[in-house]
Amino acid sequence: MTRHMISSNRKKQILEAAVKCFGSNGYHETAVDDIASAAGLSKGSVYWHFKNKRDLFLSTLELWGEQVLDTAQRGVEQARNPGEELRAIFRSMGRCAATNPELIRTWRQMQVAVAPDPRFENRVQASAEALYRLVHKVLAEGIEVGHFRRVPLKPLTWHVLAVLEGSLMQSETFKGHDLEPLSWNVLANSIITFLESQAGHSSAG
Repeated sequence: MTRHMISSNRKKQILEAAVKCFGSNGYHETAVDDIASAAGLSKGSVYWHFKNKRDLFLSTLELWGEQVLDTAQRGVEQARNPGEELRAIFRSMGRCAATNPELIRTWRQMQVAVAPDPRFENRVQASAEALYRLVHKVLAEGIEVGHFRRVPLKPLTWHVLAVLEGSLMQSETFKGHDLEPLSWNVLANSIITFLESQAGHSSAG
């Protein structure tokens, strides 16, 4: 195993430990010592890969954004029409929420822990913009081919993103009954039904 591979594995190991610590104890109650202990590494090893606790926290948010985007893109690629593509994005979000509860709690914490910090915007902006482009592309293609009704594209894209983020923020609160992957499908259907209602298509699933 090369030095680069070892370093990459160590960084992943630290990130996974950080997600569990932040998710369980919160940002302010988690110390770098806690993360090092959970990772089974020295405190110095953590600081070798990350500048400080905030840098590590922001890196966990980047990890979450990358996971959601990757899952959503793969779902879109496998879909057969714009309705299924949009549904795939919602399902992907629901799947990530169900399988990574610690990351969800960490994501919620950023609203109060680091959101006012401009460094936060810089670090997570790439993933946020990529998700915006993916949703925008799906909606634009759906309108262009006549699968979706013609509505203003930019406000529609922001509406879909708002539903996704709002549901994500509530997924931990309603854990176990409201926002499992199947219900994310219902959320998608509420938007898709509206978009398809005057276009003469149906991709209900």
